[in-house]
Amino acid sequence: MSNPLALFDDLREMYLRYLDSPFDLRYPDLVAERRALLGVNGRIFREPLIEPTPAYQIINQAFPGMVQTLLSASWSQAEITALADFVSLGLFQPGRIPYTHQQEVFAESVVNARDVIVTTGTGSGKTECFLLPILASLVRESVAWGQPGNVSPQWDWWNHHVSPTSNQWLPRIPQRHHENPVVRPAALRAIILYPLNALVEDQLGRMRTALDSANARNWLQMNRAGNRFYFGRYTSRTPVSGPRIASRTTRLRGELRSIQQEAKQVAGHNAARFFPRLDGGEMWSRWDMQDHPPDILITNYSMLNIMLMRSMEAPIFDLTREWLSADQSCVFHLVVDELHTYRGTPGTEVGYLIRVLLDRLGLQPDSDQLRIIASSASLADDPSGLDYLEAFFGRDRSRFRIIAGNRVNPNPASVQVLSPHALDLCQLGQSLQASPKIELAAAQAFHAAVGAPPSAAGAPADEVLFDGLQHIQAADALRIGCMPNGPQGSLVPQFPEDIGNSLFPALPAGQREKAIEGLVGGICTARNSQGTSLLPVRAHLFFRNLQGLWACSNPQCSAAPTRTTSCPTGQLHYAPILTCACGSRVVELLYCEACGEVFLGGYRSSSGLNPNEWFLSPDHPDLEASPEIASLDRNYASYAVFWPAPNGMQPVTQQWSQDTVQREWQAAHFVPAEGRVAHGGNPQAVRGYLYRVRQMHAPGGNILDSTPQGIAESASRAYPSRCPRCDTNWARRGIGSPVRTQRTGFQKLAQVLSDALLRDIGSENPDGRKLVVFSDSRQDAAKLSAGMRFSHYLDSLRQALATGMKNLGAGPLAFIAQLNGQALTQSEQAIANVYTANHPAEAFSLSMANGTMANQPSPAMPSLTNQEMAHQIQLRALHGPHPIAQLAIAVSAQLLMQGMNPGGYTQDVLWTNVAARSG
Repeated sequence: MSNPLALFDDLREMYLRYLDSPFDLRYPDLVAERRALLGVNGRIFREPLIEPTPAYQIINQAFPGMVQTLLSASWSQAEITALADFVSLGLFQPGRIPYTHQQEVFAESVVNARDVIVTTGTGSGKTECFLLPILASLVRESVAWGQPGNVSPQWDWWNHHVSPTSNQWLPRIPQRHHENPVVRPAALRAIILYPLNALVEDQLGRMRTALDSANARNWLQMNRAGNRFYFGRYTSRTPVSGPRIASRTTRLRGELRSIQQEAKQVAGHNAARFFPRLDGGEMWSRWDMQDHPPDILITNYSMLNIMLMRSMEAPIFDLTREWLSADQSCVFHLVVDELHTYRGTPGTEVGYLIRVLLDRLGLQPDSDQLRIIASSASLADDPSGLDYLEAFFGRDRSRFRIIAGNRVNPNPASVQVLSPHALDLCQLGQSLQASPKIELAAAQAFHAAVGAPPSAAGAPADEVLFDGLQHIQAADALRIGCMPNGPQGSLVPQFPEDIGNSLFPALPAGQREKAIEGLVGGICTARNSQGTSLLPVRAHLFFRNLQGLWACSNPQCSAAPTRTTSCPTGQLHYAPILTCACGSRVVELLYCEACGEVFLGGYRSSSGLNPNEWFLSPDHPDLEASPEIASLDRNYASYAVFWPAPNGMQPVTQQWSQDTVQREWQAAHFVPAEGRVAHGGNPQAVRGYLYRVRQMHAPGGNILDSTPQGIAESASRAYPSRCPRCDTNWARRGIGSPVRTQRTGFQKLAQVLSDALLRDIGSENPDGRKLVVFSDSRQDAAKLSAGMRFSHYLDSLRQALATGMKNLGAGPLAFIAQLNGQALTQSEQAIANVYTANHPAEAFSLSMANGTMANQPSPAMPSLTNQEMAHQIQLRALHGPHPIAQLAIAVSAQLLMQGMNPGGYTQDVLWTNVAARSG
């Protein structure tokens, strides 16, 4: 799905549907009220912000002409031609016109030998700004490289034994063992430093296209004697860490086999650039890079810090130092991405890290052999910006040039061109809502309605749409709609409603919304004949965790909406407040996860009159405590749970023992006007039951602040282990109680939204989808990554179990119908095929039941004949029960079909599999 507004609608609906599942309530009216309460903008979501990217000025010639102009005075014609040819193979496609800021960066870095900071926006070609100077240096240096060596490279040592008759594996062979270090010295020519591993992974695809594509390899073979431009990722994901011992060599062998197999599986697909190939310029492992440093090392500052401290990585820096000292014309490039993230104490640490790096390489801060290229989203081209650069890099400010790019202002008249076609955009929006991919008929209808010139014969739908939107200047108009200070101002993310007010003020509100849906959705969907979008657009979609729900304690609440059945609470509230509009106290809404019964919960404070009564408050008594701390700080002494028993119900189990401690549901009443709960009955109050642990009370009735000595800690838990209505007992489960708050978990919500995102954005181009999950804490990010993966596995396992249980009987029955010559539907045939693949012995017995082998022993159960076994299989399929082993086979097969390890994703499972594959 390309339409961000439709994507937002899907995510919002998925979120609300998720709340209706694990947070289901047994009262339909409360479920409907909750959805209405949370479906309001600004609560658990915000309307999306639309941000079109700015347009940047381009130069008047393609890349070959640019380098010819800039380098003709200092490079030979052969060198210029070589650079233009190599860059055109992958980094800059022929005919692509560079931006002026790309030209300026190249000129300042390559020609003027200055350090450059690029401050253009996202999608402005900053990767090319980094790579072009590095490639220029590599292409020029490689002219002097001769044949790499006389030894043929052995790049797949992990697949071979010492001899055809030996069981002993071939020892590890370094990736570049065949090279002559005199002819082609191994050293770091550049380090690209990213703040996060996710950004490292993102840029590796660009590296593979620019340096290691089939065209790049052919060019290096023909023009550089078969040498490679080597690059490598050195992060926690790079195999294999630690000293070079036999067990780690075995692990490395398994890792490289797995990588090789994955590369084969995606060969020829668009996804291939996301997987390393082991027969080219990308370096395989840490050990290989320690032996022979790559030309370009891609890492993050944390890993670089570790590398500089350990002896095993010392050769990387020592060999680079030797290369730099051998020839003063050699230049080392330091690329620092997202420079603006290095502020305060972390920025100071990275600044010192760079100084240590330069010292290890033998480079002084003012060295002409050092070239710095960085990007920043906020660095100003003023004295304060230069102060920061000088302090961070320890390098004189005069060496730096800050390049912000030349933005192209949109045409102010584009709004007048676009406005008459508002109704056409409404129709386009409806078409895009009906189908995530624009249909040719809808694109042609829009194209004709706006009076656009004819498109090329046979043009696909997205190209026809592109021509129509370009004709009405849709891109410039959307930019102006996101420039509240006018066409000369800055682009600011805007809500669709604000864009609609700006572009279509005369339309009614409903039509404005539809017109913006058509405008934004159309721009994001349209592509020209080269596959380029009309305008890159960023959409900022905001969702937040539900921190809980609160409810009026009065079932007769006058502020509650009209209900079809009675409910034990009054009006629902999104945030904790003291008093409802009806005058009753508001407390927290709890529920039983097993049956959906609702409870009232609140922080206790003594009434001061009776030790067996308390006032309940919806807020934590420490007003400065964060919601996370407040949720963890609930215990029996501070928090009470009251069940407003509907229709005079009584607990199924009123008293029970857990951990040798007596628990009970004590008859009690709740006074809504006061928020007071007390033991005993009161005809003027809400009748119900209060969760009580007698041993947590002193003889006078007051609650003890801590668990008495010798009493189990579970006695101090705020929530009961039993539900009074359904009698579900979760005492032995880790969660401890079926009663819980209406609070979503960060990890689970991230998984739900990520799952919906991947489904939607991958519906048109599954190979092109990519999702990166960030957190502001490295520890939280690590937990989130592992937790989301494991939760996704558990959800997939549950779905596979449900499907497997449903199909266990259907599989043999479909196969029997097939044997009897009955026509099967497509789904029945698929079920029959899965059954025969998973249970070949049973399928054989069914096939032989009526033939010459009917009385022969069944391979599935030799004590029965094929005919007897077939009869038993048929009875089991019709009436059950089904063996657990068959269910396990069905579930495993379904998970494998989805590309998932049936054993899960824990490290012990993964390493066991690696060891098994390694033999």
